[in-house]
Amino acid sequence: MKISDPTNTTLAAMNTPIMTSTPISTVEPTPINAVIRSESSGAFLRKNPGGAVLQVLEDGTNIRVFPEIKDVNGTIWLYVSADYNETIYIGWIVDSVVDMDVDATKALISVPTITNTPPSTKTPTHLKIWDDEFDKNTLDEYVLTGSVSWDSNEKALKLGSGKSMQDSKVYFKNENDNNQNLTVQGKVFLPIRNYYYFESVAIGLKNSEDEYWSTLLFGNTGDYGNKIAILKNDEWVSPEHKMGFETGWYWIEVYVDYKYNRLKMKSWQDGETEPTWQISQGISSTWQAEQIGFRHFGAGIIVDDLIIEAIE
Repeated sequence: MKISDPTNTTLAAMNTPIMTSTPISTVEPTPINAVIRSESSGAFLRKNPGGAVLQVLEDGTNIRVFPEIKDVNGTIWLYVSADYNETIYIGWIVDSVVDMDVDATKALISVPTITNTPPSTKTPTHLKIWDDEFDKNTLDEYVLTGSVSWDSNEKALKLGSGKSMQDSKVYFKNENDNNQNLTVQGKVFLPIRNYYYFESVAIGLKNSEDEYWSTLLFGNTGDYGNKIAILKNDEWVSPEHKMGFETGWYWIEVYVDYKYNRLKMKSWQDGETEPTWQISQGISSTWQAEQIGFRHFGAGIIVDDLIIEAIE
């Protein structure tokens, strides 16, 4: 099991012997068991209070709260550990998303609170490495599978023939430094036809061995439609997130985190408020996205605005 601890301050303090000239009485800090209750799509575990996100913890995740508290401009931060997807993460989380029993809360309140100013953090730099709004035909720069065409009227791409169910892909060759994390955005127009069992559209990322699709399933009012999830080599590997799709434009965004070996995705209707990450899925530490683009399985769909950014 891996351990991710960006500061290790509390654990070090718990295990370092204290040298004194006279005997003293010490009490070993005891972590308190608690549960994440964000009442939303999860809670951010951060490297420092208000700092970089280490992991998104889903509701119901068991955590251990160390007796160390910080007050940053009126926001209370707790120092916690979480055993999540076979990795132990250690960092800071706001107290409002942590559910503890009454006795544990009283014990934690008795711990002195450290008041400090927000930490100085480096703002991540987003370097745009690909931005195609498809205002012109750029298909020569992509790897195509199935039926893919440029629609000169819509100034967008059409995937699928419009006549029958078909698997179509359009991929850009990613030649960027693969040590950099990536965000990928794309816009898709969902035609809710409801006369097929389901249809799907995804942002695809692949190398020579494995292919991941951050997928929107639509076109069916049953249990199989109206949700998002991640597939690997055509097998569902992530939890699903229910959606209420309607005919219209939707955004898909994917975050490729090479440092912590995860894919994250979210989707929202164009013009609505962008949500937090809705899906998080582990990936192999050796996997890299060599090709990035769109995939559609269905009778035909319009896709637009493929944007790829490297994060430094």
